[in-house]
Amino acid sequence: MSIQDKSEIQHPKKKEYEMVYYGLHICETIYKVRPEDIIKVFVTNETSRKVPKLLSYCAQNKKAYKIIEAAELEKITGSVHHEGIGMITKKAKKIGTLEKLTAEIAKAPSPIIYIDGVSNPHNVGTVLRIMANFGFKYLIGAHDMTELSASAARMSEGGAEFVTLYKSDSIHSLVEWARTNNYTLIGTSSYSNKSLYKYKFPKKSIIVLGHEVTGMSKETEKAMNEMLVIPGTGLVESLNVSTAASIIMGEYFRTVN
Repeated sequence: MSIQDKSEIQHPKKKEYEMVYYGLHICETIYKVRPEDIIKVFVTNETSRKVPKLLSYCAQNKKAYKIIEAAELEKITGSVHHEGIGMITKKAKKIGTLEKLTAEIAKAPSPIIYIDGVSNPHNVGTVLRIMANFGFKYLIGAHDMTELSASAARMSEGGAEFVTLYKSDSIHSLVEWARTNNYTLIGTSSYSNKSLYKYKFPKKSIIVLGHEVTGMSKETEKAMNEMLVIPGTGLVESLNVSTAASIIMGEYFRTVN
């Protein structure tokens, strides 16, 4: 599962330890959460009026910033969706292991999201936005999960800064980890007869989201402790993964907190 996009590999000045971000909300959130990681800011004249505190911080702390045209910013970010601002920063925390996650949940318990083949950066970013809104701090991906892309970070509207990424070597490793740490694996299926709205979520829940088109793999489905259905009219076969994620996480938040 890869969540990279072209904007991360085309920027000619980006070094191995750097990351290019773009989009107003994610750049503002980075400034609020980890301003020390900012290396350089690029902003259009119009957007510069929206971020005076960020630019003031850069000037006071000898962080480079440059006011440029939108077309130049498009080249720097590799995207037409830059929203008038781009930023080069130090990379956020590296993707952690399940062993590291064990230490984290001991300090800060949280429900968890596991993505089984979700790869579209827009969906990944939207899931991160929903996670931040409902207080899900940890996202686990498969063994081939890569670092968060600039596109996904933009779609998260800042939410990516409040979620830490981990990966599991296999679904079997995740099942063993969940069992050891008393987490319940919960998936969804239109064929289940157990309603989401009648289910009592354990506080230690791992909500599993399947691939955008094919859903979760058969191997992953067999590993679930619970399979729930999101009730509806039945006029469509399934919901978009981020839409389903919003409904499930919202229900967890409503019933557990």
